[in-house]
Amino acid sequence: MDYRSLQLSSGQGDDYAVYVSRRGARLDFGAIAKGLAADFVVAYLKASGVQRALVDLGGNVTVLGPGPRGDGWKLGVQHPCAPRGEYFGVVDARDESVVTSGRYERFFEAGGVRYHHIFDPATGRPSASDLGSVTVVASRSADADALSTALFVMGLDRARAFLRQNPELQAILVTDEGGRARVFVTPGLAPRFTLRDGAMTRGVLD
Repeated sequence: MDYRSLQLSSGQGDDYAVYVSRRGARLDFGAIAKGLAADFVVAYLKASGVQRALVDLGGNVTVLGPGPRGDGWKLGVQHPCAPRGEYFGVVDARDESVVTSGRYERFFEAGGVRYHHIFDPATGRPSASDLGSVTVVASRSADADALSTALFVMGLDRARAFLRQNPELQAILVTDEGGRARVFVTPGLAPRFTLRDGAMTRGVLD
């Protein structure tokens, strides 16, 4: 695991030759594959004249145009500590993608330790993040896919600092300290996010 072994050589226009310099290393696009696929689907729908649609690729939801009632789409955000389909809050979205990454999606437990599928490139092991989940809202699903994973690995403090330095990004961070879940929302997204779980506390990222 080392992004520095990925090499790009420029070609004609926007074309690039891509290769990996480290023997035995391979590229895996799993971290953004669903996001990129969602972007392609939405582009195809637009080109076909579709004006209203919802694309759900499991953890990656992209909406096109107004919702069924003519306003924004109301999208539930999966609760990181509850069974699939149970949400803790709702995002009002239109012409954008809502992507969530969390340690609850794919994992196993051994010796009282949960080993999940989001790896920290600095250690090569499942991330020891203090976040339960991260949701990113963006115009491009591939961007939201990459950022939700990166922010999760950063953990609360580093993610907060990164979002402060990039105020155009919109995100929801969920942390669980001592069994008390807290939800942090970026200022730009706060007016469009409704917390539905009364056991959680909500704050706006400064």
